[in-house]
Amino acid sequence: MLLKKNRWKLGYLCCVFIILYACQQKKKSSIPVNNTIKKDINVEVEDSLKISISFNTKGFTDLNLVNNYFHFEELKFDNTKQKDTIITHKIKKNFENQIISFLGFSVINGIPKKHRHHYLIRKETKSLAFTYYQGNILLEDSREGILVDSLFNTYSQISFQIKNSNKQDQKLLKKTLDSLKHGFKESFIIKKDTVLQTLNDYLYYNELQQLNPYEKEIDSFLKNISKPIASRPLSNLLFYYVKNRIEDFTYENLTLKKYSKEYLDVLAIGMFNFLRHENNLGNPKYNAAISWLKTTDLYQKDTAFIQKKIQPLDNKEFKKKLQNLKVFSKDFDKILFSKIMNQYPSDYYLIDFWATWCVPCIEGIKLMETMDFPENVKVISLSIDEHEKREIWKRTTTNLHQEITYLIDKTSPESNDFTEFVELTSIPRYILIDSNMNLIDESFLHPNESNFLSKLNDVKYSKFW
Repeated sequence: MLLKKNRWKLGYLCCVFIILYACQQKKKSSIPVNNTIKKDINVEVEDSLKISISFNTKGFTDLNLVNNYFHFEELKFDNTKQKDTIITHKIKKNFENQIISFLGFSVINGIPKKHRHHYLIRKETKSLAFTYYQGNILLEDSREGILVDSLFNTYSQISFQIKNSNKQDQKLLKKTLDSLKHGFKESFIIKKDTVLQTLNDYLYYNELQQLNPYEKEIDSFLKNISKPIASRPLSNLLFYYVKNRIEDFTYENLTLKKYSKEYLDVLAIGMFNFLRHENNLGNPKYNAAISWLKTTDLYQKDTAFIQKKIQPLDNKEFKKKLQNLKVFSKDFDKILFSKIMNQYPSDYYLIDFWATWCVPCIEGIKLMETMDFPENVKVISLSIDEHEKREIWKRTTTNLHQEITYLIDKTSPESNDFTEFVELTSIPRYILIDSNMNLIDESFLHPNESNFLSKLNDVKYSKFW
């Protein structure tokens, strides 16, 4: 009875001991959380990060990252050779600082063991080198990334308590949570490490939100956010922040006149990730949120991709408008898109929207020409060049060896109706359809993306993508 009555006091004491233990571990440098790289205010942010893993035998593992939408992605490393091998990937750095996570398993002497690591990658970092060993990975040079396991693990323990708590326990849990935040904060202030202070805040407010979703302190923190750290804690914080407030936001006031660009940018990411979730996709009660998202910089930069994720095009309407799309042949004869498919029968078609002045478009065309395309997929090239440039288009498309190539008739209301419907606001743009004009992917991968060809080869399984 006595233990039951004082269980949360015991929990509180345990968390205090955890902080003391974590700090002691920092002093021993067995889990380095301080930045050992010399700081230089003139260091430029690298736009890419090289990550390599050394294998001394066959093995497979992956790292977990968040992309520029704070959405989770796996970076896979698969060594199929029974010898020493180094596998390297190069990724784009969209943020100055980011967290890379690892989860692995091994069985040693018949006993399973889980390995979980979190690395803080700073803006100065150019490369990371790991060694793979029995289901685990080890960072070869501690100056490349900072292991922040103690920070994550400590908050993970109180997170478990919060999820299993009742209202009576919440006051004590709030005090425990506050003590964790201040304990780590003091340590990071001494080290003059503002990035780790920010990461500590993400973890704290993420848990505080579970205790009190409408805590004003959370609003204040996010509205003053700057230089976000791409990480799971921030992604989760934004997702639930939006989930709890999506029907309460005054959307007409979410403008630069009232809020900072940094806040609106991260709010747009949180809104996008909430709306793209399978439980919310296409829900009409979120139309106001969708309308606001369409006004943001995030949406304008990648309209087709975001539109596909939050409001897929109506397939019936798409087929109707595509059938009536009018184009010019190389002889400048008008033809309906539906007639083109009859002339070039295939199981699937990849529609390539491009223009003669678009360098990335031409690079994609040249790259596709070098690929071993699946036999059941044909490329239909549709140029959006102006009619006055038709001779330049004809000459360019001939030089590029495009087989099925046409110029969109921009004077046609039906053609303009189609381009508006699919929101053709940027090129290159690739749309994948089947032989019956059913829409498979309204914003397909670009040829320079690693799984472009593998996706096309598996197009018959597209309904499971």
